[in-house]
Amino acid sequence: MRKEFKEHAAFVTVYVLEAHASDEWPMGTEICFRQPKTLEQRLSVAQAFIEDKKIGVATVGGFNG
Repeated sequence: MRKEFKEHAAFVTVYVLEAHASDEWPMGTEICFRQPKTLEQRLSVAQAFIEDKKIGVATVGGFNG
């Protein structure tokens, strides 16, 4: 979708928490992360997702909730 509409819209991905964290609700073994507890851990998991999926977006941090 981003490729098709990138000239008409800005796309962002918001990473809030690990939906299927290995220490909370594991869903297989393809991608396994424990639930991040710090901003640094959250940014690291988000960066791994960006690299794995090759989605070409910037990582922005600034909250820890």
